[in-house]
Amino acid sequence: MFTGLCTFSLEVPMVSNYRKMKRELGACSREAEEREKKVILFGRTGADKTNVANALVTGGLGTAVFELENHGKSIEIKFKRGRGWSVTDTVGGLSLAEAEMKSRSAAVDTVTNLLKRLRGEYSHIIYCKSAMEVSSAVDHLIWLAYEQIFAGAEEAYVVLYTGGDEVWLDMHWNMQPEYLKDHNVLVSDICPISVLQVREKRQAAVREKEVEKLEKRLQEIFESKDQGYFRPSITDMDDEQLREKSEALLIFLAEKIQSMLHPNLWMKVASKLSSFFPLVWYFREIGSTKSAIPLQR
Repeated sequence: MFTGLCTFSLEVPMVSNYRKMKRELGACSREAEEREKKVILFGRTGADKTNVANALVTGGLGTAVFELENHGKSIEIKFKRGRGWSVTDTVGGLSLAEAEMKSRSAAVDTVTNLLKRLRGEYSHIIYCKSAMEVSSAVDHLIWLAYEQIFAGAEEAYVVLYTGGDEVWLDMHWNMQPEYLKDHNVLVSDICPISVLQVREKRQAAVREKEVEKLEKRLQEIFESKDQGYFRPSITDMDDEQLREKSEALLIFLAEKIQSMLHPNLWMKVASKLSSFFPLVWYFREIGSTKSAIPLQR
């Protein structure tokens, strides 16, 4: 009798502690799901950035909250929040809307203003790359540009191939650039919302599954980083430092174009990057003899 009482008195605290631990684990899991994920998307025009942004914020079933602009003419940084996601969609890569800026000073001002708007903390910095397009010099330059912009927050990098699946990724893995393979690599095929009701009815369920799969993988990455946010070094720079960073970045990219491409191709590639930076005119001014300013890390 005495032994039974002793056994009972020991079991109660153990059961109580187990239940308490289970409640705490459940609370942590809910907190991880509820903690807002702060995402920024970048990549060349046609990489499906805006579609991915729509999917995260609406679940792929709601009204598109990011304006879908034709022919890559988006030159604004667009921001929306929903469903536990805070998503920033960066500029497209083909716009020539900045063609009026023909001076070095105007070029630096443009990039400085861009960097100011990109300051912040991010859980995921996602590079979107179309699975349908072979990686090119333009893709590499875009990657190099944003690698400099988001220096200091490398742990948040994610590479997302759009318009493909795991089978495609396995088949094409050896063909992918080495500079992308060092990061978390995901693949997703989220079809855009169709204006045709019959088609949308067929696509909605498929899109919902794809969104759910992408969210699950991003959530796993988030939890593997202790639900942390990462701050690019530009976040802690004052205006003067940002301007120095902008000038260094422009020179860096202009010299990369010159070193990577045949002279007859540099103008074509620079124009494709002009909605990021007015490289066309800046490259003309600095010429081929200007030495690069060391980039701040």
